[in-house]
Amino acid sequence: MLVLSRRPGSTIVIDHHVRITVEGIVGDDVCLSVDGPEGTVVQRVEVVDMARELSARGREWDRARMHVLSRRARPALLIRDNVRVAILAISSEAVRIGVDAPPTIEVHREEVYRQIQAASRLAVSAPEAELAGLTPFVPPMPG
Repeated sequence: MLVLSRRPGSTIVIDHHVRITVEGIVGDDVCLSVDGPEGTVVQRVEVVDMARELSARGREWDRARMHVLSRRARPALLIRDNVRVAILAISSEAVRIGVDAPPTIEVHREEVYRQIQAASRLAVSAPEAELAGLTPFVPPMPG
């Protein structure tokens, strides 16, 4: 699990397309906004867990009349069925967010993501004259 401390107004970028922004912190409450491509599914983890349990018992989740209430569970979101975002700690100035995602999904603080994107653009736009003196790397043959 990747753990990040974020202040209000700061963002986490998940898999290049989903942005989670800390909108505000008031006491023990945190407001997060999740912005992603159309069709990005965001659910509260305890709702997903309860829906799975009901399904195993032959029942179906009814959003209109079923609600999950718990004081013991950590608040968490499930994004795209494979990324779990949990609030680990809250202070008056920052929130600690845990992101649990498969290794194929990149997770970055937004400022780091912007640096990566800028470096990629710079590498792609290098003039051919600068590349002319480089020798291609050929790995040694085994054995």
